[in-house]
Amino acid sequence: MIEQTVITLILVLSRIGSFLVAAPVYGGGFAPRMVKIGLVFALAVMWMGSGTVEPVNQDSTAVIGWLGLGIATVRECVLGATIGYCFGLLLEPARIAGAYIGQEMGLTLATVVDPGQNTSSNVFGQLLETIAILLCLGADTHLIVLVGLHMTFELWPCGSPLPHLPLLEIVHDTSAIHQWGLLIAAPVGICTFLTLIILALTMKTSPQLNLFSVGFSVRLAAGLVAMFVLIPVCLHAIMRVLLQADVIIERMVF
Repeated sequence: MIEQTVITLILVLSRIGSFLVAAPVYGGGFAPRMVKIGLVFALAVMWMGSGTVEPVNQDSTAVIGWLGLGIATVRECVLGATIGYCFGLLLEPARIAGAYIGQEMGLTLATVVDPGQNTSSNVFGQLLETIAILLCLGADTHLIVLVGLHMTFELWPCGSPLPHLPLLEIVHDTSAIHQWGLLIAAPVGICTFLTLIILALTMKTSPQLNLFSVGFSVRLAAGLVAMFVLIPVCLHAIMRVLLQADVIIERMVF
């Protein structure tokens, strides 16, 4: 009985831990390591104490061995990381939209370190990503993802064979995040693109006007004004992306 409980706890911790590492809101650099470790153990104790997690079969426990336990642990890590990666697809369009807007405004060199992924991104990318995270928490999207993770323990018990993962749907959603990102950045991007066309026509009619000395300031000012005026449209587009959480989790679980 103790052996079954210990093996089940290891498998549960592997699935939850890999999920928290891959999920952008729970994992990444936003939370300290001790907080993430405590959250992993808290979720594992909650699900095991509530009877949601079924203990590993006694017959399989007797013959599982170290090799079988390692294979089962890798299987649980793959399943948890896949669910966390699908959750990360909901926040990636906001980061792509911010990177595109920053590039159009001439802020390519103004990069800062992203604490979530330890990579460089511009200020608008971090701004829209932070707004997307706040909207995700406000719309309880993170709870929907936890419900999906909870259902995996009922449909695919620990130690069971790896389920058929919807790889084609995951690839399709991965390719669609660029389209979602462009839809979020479209209002501001159109304004900056029209500003660039107007500056090019002005420089054509007035050659003494230096595009490099005046154009960057004008594009930056036009982008800031457009971002301030059209931010409700961008927020609505981000919310439409976050509402796809139930669809993505349904594809994963069912």
